[in-house]
Amino acid sequence: MWQRIDESLWAHSDGQRHIVGGTRDHYDLTVNGVLFREVRGLAFAKTEGAWDGWERFAAKGYPRRLRPNSALQPNPPWADKIMFANWKQVATFAQKQKLPLPTPNLPPSRKIAWNEHGCGKWGCAYPTEDPTIVCKLTADMSEAEATVGIASLQKKPDMDGVVRYYGIMPLRGKHAAPDEKRPTNVSLIWREAADCGPSLPEQAEKMKGAQKTAADTSWQLLYNALVAADMGRQIHAQVRDLPAFVAQVNRLLPAARKEALEDQDDLLMLVGDAFDEHDRKLTYSEGPEGFAYCIAAFELIHTALIKVGVLKQVSETLLQLLRNGILLADVHDGNICELNRPNGRYWVITDPGQAVYIGQKTKYSSLVKTTSWVRRKDGKLVANRPGGGSGFRR
Repeated sequence: MWQRIDESLWAHSDGQRHIVGGTRDHYDLTVNGVLFREVRGLAFAKTEGAWDGWERFAAKGYPRRLRPNSALQPNPPWADKIMFANWKQVATFAQKQKLPLPTPNLPPSRKIAWNEHGCGKWGCAYPTEDPTIVCKLTADMSEAEATVGIASLQKKPDMDGVVRYYGIMPLRGKHAAPDEKRPTNVSLIWREAADCGPSLPEQAEKMKGAQKTAADTSWQLLYNALVAADMGRQIHAQVRDLPAFVAQVNRLLPAARKEALEDQDDLLMLVGDAFDEHDRKLTYSEGPEGFAYCIAAFELIHTALIKVGVLKQVSETLLQLLRNGILLADVHDGNICELNRPNGRYWVITDPGQAVYIGQKTKYSSLVKTTSWVRRKDGKLVANRPGGGSGFRR
């Protein structure tokens, strides 16, 4: 029998709460292993023993880090709908992979709701029970593809320039992002939390001397590299015979690198977002010759960025990914963030997307939707059985 408990005690007590099930009218959750039920804002305990357990729990004065944050924005209906429909599977997957759950709003309301840091065109970012990890609900399949590719390589050297990933799970349901014609599949990603401050251009405005010069040089060269990568992505997307294309590119790369070196004054020109019009040769590249030149230009620009130093880790990571056949074609000053880590404070990529798996139409897009992933002893991710997700070693 369910016994109603004091709402004031329920609303002002915090701790480790785990939602374990529910319907449209109620949800069940455990607190320190004790089962409770919320029905339309009213709280109930399963037994008298459970009530005693809750009372003892409330008296201990646990940290209040799960208290609702009034600064957080309301969730869009589509995000709540998908999270509600998948919650039981999400909770099971998180428990199995030892991942933190997104935190529900407290006190309970009629429907399940979750705190969130913010929502964009493609999804929402949720705080979790672990303040160092966030959950990202995303309908951007290119981000899901990039996540799996990056996570499979994140133990390699020179991978400090991107947030760390801990798991990814395909969800039931689709979302049509604004201005997009078709709805896309949705994934839930666990990644390192990134509390971003001012962007690099904004920080550069307040700097002086050599520091300002280095910051301005860095964000402008990052844009030059973005143009090269995006042009390469467009060329790659139009290719039909990819094996033959890659064979041609490999033959053309030495000459393309020599050509890019001869053009370095143009490729390293600091003209900001006018670079598209400035470097007509790069922006009108096509075919295997054009793709090889885009790759060579990308390498040259990021090698220069490493020497400048401000975005050293970002550039090292992008080049490491490229060496492993992954070109990230959407890295700019709007999706990098300066983080404090044990080995220092530096810039990292927070929202990778538009991943090009060179020589393949896609490496993970169809698999992310339906396949669970396991890590072999050699560190590589391999497909397991349909319907799961992937937990990555921290």
